[in-house]
Amino acid sequence: MDHVALAVRLTFRIALLVLVALAAPAPSAWAQAWVPPAGVGSVTVAVQTVDNDGHFVTDGSFFAAGQSVNNRIDFDFDYAFTDRLSVTAGLPLIFAKYVDPQPVPPFVPFLPVDECRCWQSGWQDFGFTARYNLVNGAFALTPSVSVGMPSHDYNFRGEAAVGNHLKEVGSQLMQGSVSTRSRPGCPCRAAIRTRSSSVCSTFRTTAATPRLRVGF
Repeated sequence: MDHVALAVRLTFRIALLVLVALAAPAPSAWAQAWVPPAGVGSVTVAVQTVDNDGHFVTDGSFFAAGQSVNNRIDFDFDYAFTDRLSVTAGLPLIFAKYVDPQPVPPFVPFLPVDECRCWQSGWQDFGFTARYNLVNGAFALTPSVSVGMPSHDYNFRGEAAVGNHLKEVGSQLMQGSVSTRSRPGCPCRAAIRTRSSSVCSTFRTTAATPRLRVGF
């Protein structure tokens, strides 16, 4: 392993440990059915490591080939314009590397971005999400709409590409309820998330995602 690769891996492992310690008690903004009060904002930093240890083919068979690793740092800004409407904007920084000692199968082009087995990095896609709280109180119902678009004309070919270079639109519906039965004066919130997605993956992955959230 070269010195640059070792330094990048070590940096991400340290960041993961620090963020796990800091982010454990903080709730995730996207996982809430309740919109923050008007004028409240937050900045979230999330670090994720994904090990792609192979590929599935159309018949469901798995091949441990074309292995790669992806590290990403997400920067998200969330702000509530009203007591019902909040908007989130984000942009991830990606580090990707082809790590399989063998080349990809012969029927797949072995591109220079993978052949060098070196780190590829760059900003990925802008992400924007608007959440509107339809029902608030003991029961909450909050739909959202998300839009994603490439931040620039980055490379999207190869196992070590920083992204898919796609324009995406998604929707999500969060519903939650508050229970005061646990302890007096200590309400408990539970939420269910329903989302639509058109993404189909042929990777088998292992991921870890600690988050650090700061409100203001």
